[in-house]
Amino acid sequence: GEKVPGDVRGKIESAVSQLREAAKGDDGTAIKNAIEKLAEVSQELGKILYEEAAKQQAAQAPPQGDAPQDEPPEPEAKKRDDVIDAEFEAKDD
Repeated sequence: GEKVPGDVRGKIESAVSQLREAAKGDDGTAIKNAIEKLAEVSQELGKILYEEAAKQQAAQAPPQGDAPQDEPPEPEAKKRDDVIDAEFEAKDD
């Protein structure tokens, strides 16, 4: 609620009200139009929230030069000391 700008909040509340009113009737076109309007303003809300989350993440991220470099995990074969990599040749007696 608090992160949503007032104008967007008003658009969403209006679209929800229109959809509720349209759902009371039998006009399929009115219902469809109300659903499309709600989807449109919901996308606008999603865009705003996504941008806000990206800003917060950027503010919390350490600077690129100071970030510790994680080493890639070792391959599974190197983690186990009891594995021996060998080649063999079968001979017929």
